Amino acid sequence: MALKPVFFIIGLLLIALGLAMLIPAAVVIHVDSYDWGGFVYGAVTTIFFGVLMALANQHPLSKFQLGVREAFLMTTLSWIFTITFASLPFILSSHNHSITDSLFEATSALTTTGATIINHLDKTNPGILLWRGILQWLGGVGIIVMALTILPLLRIGGMQLFRTESSDRTDRIMPRVSHIAKSIIAIQASLTIFFTIALILVGIKPLDAICHAMGALTTGGLSTSDNSIGGFANPAAEIIIIACMFIGSCTLTLLLRVWNGDWRSFFKDPQIRGFTYILGLATCAITAWRFYHAPHTNLIDLSRETLFTVLSVTSSTGYTVTDYSSWGNFALLFIFVLTLVGGCTGSTTGGVKIFRLQVLWTIVKTQMAQLRRPHGVFLPHYNKQVLSENVIYSVFTFFSLFGLTFVVIAILLSLCQLDLITCISASAASITNTGVGIGPIMTPTGNCSSMSDPAKWVMMMGMLLGRLEMMTILTLLSSRFWHR
Repeated sequence: MALKPVFFIIGLLLIALGLAMLIPAAVVIHVDSYDWGGFVYGAVTTIFFGVLMALANQHPLSKFQLGVREAFLMTTLSWIFTITFASLPFILSSHNHSITDSLFEATSALTTTGATIINHLDKTNPGILLWRGILQWLGGVGIIVMALTILPLLRIGGMQLFRTESSDRTDRIMPRVSHIAKSIIAIQASLTIFFTIALILVGIKPLDAICHAMGALTTGGLSTSDNSIGGFANPAAEIIIIACMFIGSCTLTLLLRVWNGDWRSFFKDPQIRGFTYILGLATCAITAWRFYHAPHTNLIDLSRETLFTVLSVTSSTGYTVTDYSSWGNFALLFIFVLTLVGGCTGSTTGGVKIFRLQVLWTIVKTQMAQLRRPHGVFLPHYNKQVLSENVIYSVFTFFSLFGLTFVVIAILLSLCQLDLITCISASAASITNTGVGIGPIMTPTGNCSSMSDPAKWVMMMGMLLGRLEMMTILTLLSSRFWHR
């Protein structure tokens, strides 16, 4: 196995991460805060190790080779290294976060989970708040894009890395991977700026605006307020963030088509239609339930709050405008199920994803037709194409691994002396990268700071498994992976 290109690329990623730390450092210095040292020292340390790794693994570009095994290894190691070094500003800040808490916060941000251990966010250092927002943005798209940009420079294929992130094959809508990477950067940067300006125009402070724009677009969910979006009491801002979360739930390659002027593909995409149907059905059902139990409530406000919550949990964002734990058991159960759904494949959302649910439903319908007419020939179709056995096999494999991982994480959390509801909810919140759920800790008003250190480590493992969709890490644990 060629390890030099793996560690060389990780070194370049660390250099970029270290440079990103200088952004919140500049903000802290600008507001005359004394807590700039954590970012500067963290940046110097990260850049130093990045340069060291890059120099130690230099090699002629023409001889750099990166196969499938190296791509899997680099994907997993890049997350581990970036999480470790991204935690330095939390460790070195004046808030005196422990190593476990710092790693938890960095893991939650980079995996776009949105769970937090920080109390009193409204009084937290602005540099820390901005750093959490930047990590969400980097974790959602930036790390993938940076790697895709670097790989063509080494004259090696980068499409394998993108596939290990999204697990489903990405359409080759452009001839070169570097073009895809540059277009994704342009789209994400443009949308981030657009939604930041929109939030500022409706009365949100600049720091809050940019952090929530980054968090909503990458479906991260880390807020600058203990009350999340509800702390602003701004319906216009809620509508803007709804639009931002919806766009963040769409397939990146589909956004590239729209970016290139192909608007029709967006409305014809089966995942977008399926995602919209689920949002509409869930919003109508929960709104009707809430209005039945509170008929004197303003129906427009009720619908907006419900739509925001449904989209937030379905897209694995985790922002909230109200404490939905008071909505009743029907709504709570519905919301818990929605946390498992996720958005479109190839997006930054977590969960099962719409594509897999549609494939599963297609297979079920085909099987039912076969039972009605045993001698007939029925083939499952998706988007007017026959599903191959490889796609069907991969979907069933994912569902099996997803269920097994959910059970294992819940059992491990139960060993940490957590109640049953919290174990189930925290397991789902971590592997779906949603960050919120039901129970006393995972509700919108809850906080993971009360968890024990072992429970936090279990959740971190779940977050990473969920972000890489299990198969990447499990493949590395296979003995055959290391044999030629």
